[in-house]
Amino acid sequence: FDRLSPRWIFGVDQMRGCLQVVAVFVAILFVIVAAVAVLVLPLVDAVTDRDAMKDALTGLDTIILEAAPALVADSLAAQARANGFPDIVIDEVLVGDALEDLMPPGWVDAQTETAVNTVYDVLESGDLENAELVLDARPLLEQMRGPAGERLVATIVAGVPDCTEPLDSAAYLGSDVSIPSCVPVEIPRQVIVDEVHAQFVQTLDANPELIAQSGELRVPLFEVMQGDDPNATAAREQFLRVSRTLTLVQRWGWLLWLFATFSLLMIAMLAVRSLSELGHWWGWPLFLTGALVLLLTFVGPGLVGLVGGTLALSGVDGAVSAPSAASLAQPIRELVQSVLVSVTALWRSRVYVQAGIMLGAGLILIAVGFLAPSKQGAR
Repeated sequence: FDRLSPRWIFGVDQMRGCLQVVAVFVAILFVIVAAVAVLVLPLVDAVTDRDAMKDALTGLDTIILEAAPALVADSLAAQARANGFPDIVIDEVLVGDALEDLMPPGWVDAQTETAVNTVYDVLESGDLENAELVLDARPLLEQMRGPAGERLVATIVAGVPDCTEPLDSAAYLGSDVSIPSCVPVEIPRQVIVDEVHAQFVQTLDANPELIAQSGELRVPLFEVMQGDDPNATAAREQFLRVSRTLTLVQRWGWLLWLFATFSLLMIAMLAVRSLSELGHWWGWPLFLTGALVLLLTFVGPGLVGLVGGTLALSGVDGAVSAPSAASLAQPIRELVQSVLVSVTALWRSRVYVQAGIMLGAGLILIAVGFLAPSKQGAR
């Protein structure tokens, strides 16, 4: 046909219309894939960011100091009730001060860093059988052997009531000394403090595990997942599934961006014939992706946080369901909520940067599309 004939022009316009329809579908795919990349990849990065998790757990020593006095008080009260004695009422403020003196500066943060690294190493390797947390207990043990440990014992013994009936003094000054449920009036409390502290130090020094490991405590992780019962099997499979998913996303997540870039190139090949068309065909998908991501960022964390927080907190409630650990429930709940808030904030900050870049680039390209001369205008 003559290239200027109506039939030839109609055929070209019809073919171009078909290419533009295909370009629209490619643009929709771009929006979906790019939105998933902007939302999911930063989330995985935030969850697997060891430094961010360590920062989120920085205040763990404060939580321990807040929860420990109540835990000690509940334990002593339960011991007294079991032996038929009145409840032991201790000054939790003084116990908290004694524990603060007992705990070496920075010790909790150092053990937290070790624990986080260990958990992430297991998460990356998937090796549950050899998962073991090594805690350096030597600084804490040295404190327990010194005046700080004796002060803690004295603070606890000060809350022990006097015995109402004469008791055998040998039960308190023998080789098997523990925190008594009552104190005979004929025995000075300082004598009991000295004996309890000395016996405790001897018990530490005679502990075979501490001697063999030179003061290091080796705690098996995920031991509950090693059994053969259905719950342990399900927990192990779920953990390994999460491990494989995170590894997969970290290793191949860049393909999402590659596909998004390829989609833009396909759009340019299918529909772009001028700078103005390039501005519109690239600008609107970028703008819509940024707007969609920002919308989901405002709505999504509330839903995800609600579901994730509910599951995590229900797990906490199940883990501390025992009456002796009831005082730990609220501090651990606060810690879990703090970690969720920190991870969400880190994820949002990274998403905002990427969504803002896409939104800004989209607006610039749309402006170019309106301001640049179109192909028809150039003619």
